[in-house]
Amino acid sequence: MPEPWPATPVPVGRPESDQEGSIIIMNDNYAGSGGALGPSASRRQVLTLAGLTLGAGVVTIGSHPTAASAAPSEPASPTVRLEPVADDPVVVLSGTSTAVASYPRQLAVRLVNEGGALPVGTTVTLTFDQRLYAPLTPAVITMAGRQVATTSAVAAIAETGMTEYTLTLQESLPAVTAPAASAVAVVGTVRTATYPRDLLHRPQVGAVKIDRPSHQPLSRRELRPSSNVRTKIGRVPWGFELSGGWARHVWGVERQFVYFHPQSITITATGPGSAPMDTAFTVSLDPRLVQEIEVAALQLNGKRIDGRIRRVSSLRDGAAYVSRWRTSVKLKKGDVLDVRLTSRLATPTAGLTTIKHPLVEIDELSLEPSQRQTGRTTLTCLDSVWGA
Repeated sequence: MPEPWPATPVPVGRPESDQEGSIIIMNDNYAGSGGALGPSASRRQVLTLAGLTLGAGVVTIGSHPTAASAAPSEPASPTVRLEPVADDPVVVLSGTSTAVASYPRQLAVRLVNEGGALPVGTTVTLTFDQRLYAPLTPAVITMAGRQVATTSAVAAIAETGMTEYTLTLQESLPAVTAPAASAVAVVGTVRTATYPRDLLHRPQVGAVKIDRPSHQPLSRRELRPSSNVRTKIGRVPWGFELSGGWARHVWGVERQFVYFHPQSITITATGPGSAPMDTAFTVSLDPRLVQEIEVAALQLNGKRIDGRIRRVSSLRDGAAYVSRWRTSVKLKKGDVLDVRLTSRLATPTAGLTTIKHPLVEIDELSLEPSQRQTGRTTLTCLDSVWGA
């Protein structure tokens, strides 16, 4: 269960932490129409993190009556508990060492109105960072397996980089006796952020509020990380890109068969942080075509370095020849490690019925959340010709 909202609000516009890369958390006990986030949040704030759970808030509708709403005939105000739906978290990273948080794939909030029905005209408004979530068109409220009649409006706030999505009930929502039976408002889905656009700097804190017709806004609650997940990553995000070159091994009476094997590999550190471990890689080849593979030379940023790489293991069976190598080099942002390889080849007397395609993999990658998922840590070639 998400943790409750903090008992002591933070003054409007004052961040709990203003350190580079930390989550900026603001609180605005909404009164009147002036509760929008101020321009103090940077437009360049971004996605990083591995775990935002959305907090839960309790909102009493109608606690600030206007002259029109204070009439004796006005029904009692229900109490609504706002519970975020934090399923299927998505991991994101910033360009700095920062607190861990995860973002639900769907931006959705459960409206637990156990204290009374929500009348027609009730509005539910969610504000969120437009770089993090893409608004659904249209947003929906569902209850008991059906879609509730609503109208919706979405607006981008250029000054803050936030999106504001407002849903207005066109039918009354009955009170519920259990949270599972409550209505759920779904307004957005996480934007796909892939490398190299996978870093988001300081995502802004979203909010949800609910207002009853003829009443001024009552309360505004933030969608913020729970304290139990706000742990330090400990290092700036880092990653690798792997590329390389292939040599051709040709055989057959008419030299019609071809096998590609790696002649060079290049490992580039993407940054912005430094890799926490020595660089290592694995080469897998067809044992019938490559008898042995060796490292002929090693270069770091164009300069030869000797004695900084060793073979960790070598395994050969009928299916594959696998050779693992480890260097004593920890790569920093922008570093380029070049490995020159030589192979002793074997020549079959005829074509082959199957083949093991060459594969190079960066090895011993960390499982910690600071690692960038570049999608470029393996290298293969599928152009070999081995049979009739």
